Amino acid sequence: MGATGCQGAEPSSATKSVWAVGDELLVRYDYVDGRLVRGDGLGEAWPLPRQTGDHKAYGHELTPVHGNPDRLWVGANAGIVQFSKSGAADCYADSQGTWPLPRYVTGDAAKHWCTDYANRVEITGRTLIKSVGNDPATGTVISTCAGGCPETQTTGNSWDTAYIRFVPTTGPQSVKSVSTADRRYKATWAVPAHQ
Repeated sequence: MGATGCQGAEPSSATKSVWAVGDELLVRYDYVDGRLVRGDGLGEAWPLPRQTGDHKAYGHELTPVHGNPDRLWVGANAGIVQFSKSGAADCYADSQGTWPLPRYVTGDAAKHWCTDYANRVEITGRTLIKSVGNDPATGTVISTCAGGCPETQTTGNSWDTAYIRFVPTTGPQSVKSVSTADRRYKATWAVPAHQ
């Protein structure tokens, strides 16, 4: 499981968690006083919803949803979705034909895989996501993608792009590039609280 991690909310006051995403799973590793809780450190794992044709999601990115400590952004080959760490409330609504599809989000999964965020229609609907995150001040979501996403050029490597996509909390998206020769894999908001 190739993993990208981010520190998350603790299951208990003494436990720290590191979250990781891979091809098929989102995993929480639990630590107490800097040591693994169990030999493997695995706290809990959630299968990533499959994509159309029953293919793996191929997770690439995991970042905090700034402004909601219960949520993580998940970027994958399949698309973009949010994950609720607590699973405290139903947060999945009809995906409108994009990932994750309703047949893969049933039962308890509907309380973890969330599609109830602002301007979802503009944010989703693209695949091969390499990075996703929101600005804590404005809520604007940025993302990058590779390979076959609409704004990716066919020149350069298949995993990088010259473009960053910006989606405000309302209204249409915009795609920005300084130069098509300037290529990047990921883009991240510089958040003072995390520096």
